[in-house]
Amino acid sequence: SRRRSRAAPPRARRPRDVVRAPTHTSSRRQSDATARRSMAPPPRPRLDFHASLRGAVLSGAKTRTTRLLGELDPKSDLQDVASGVRVDATCDGEAFAVLDVEAVDEVSY
Repeated sequence: SRRRSRAAPPRARRPRDVVRAPTHTSSRRQSDATARRSMAPPPRPRLDFHASLRGAVLSGAKTRTTRLLGELDPKSDLQDVASGVRVDATCDGEAFAVLDVEAVDEVSY
């Protein structure tokens, strides 16, 4: 008597471009990923502009601005504006552009 062997049915092949997700992740990797997601960058200083200047700022026509030292402007963070700092250009309390400050010069009148 002969013994017949049966071949197992062919396995379904997974397409090569499908990547399997890991079945488990270490708690340290999970906590590192959670920490990176929850760490928001610090807010940028604000420099407020009148609505009539918004278009000029966006087009690049306005590249300089003048502010008075000691000016009470609750919409701007003038004390934090310095050379090399990136600021949010705001108008009516809403940011509309990000500006790179190249230089800050004090001018006497």
